Amino acid sequence: MTALAAALKGFGAQTVLVADQVDLADYQVLTYAQVVEQALAKVQPDVVVGMATPMGRDLFALVAAAHSAGLLTDITQVSVGADGIDAVKPMYA
Repeated sequence: MTALAAALKGFGAQTVLVADQVDLADYQVLTYAQVVEQALAKVQPDVVVGMATPMGRDLFALVAAAHSAGLLTDITQVSVGADGIDAVKPMYA
């Protein structure tokens, strides 16, 4: 996993957090959510970007709800505008 983390830094990531606990081998939303919560507490980001997969939708919906945060799904473009974050979502997504 450390080789992957190093590769991600090559794409411009300033910080890469690695979670390689044995209990993460099989997806369990509550276990994964705890790991994401720990990362959020450590980094305290303004924005979190996740994958648009069935697992990502499940996980990030739970995390967003726990933080009373917004959740944008199926977006194809993101930019920061004068009024905050602007996102484009296809009509049929």
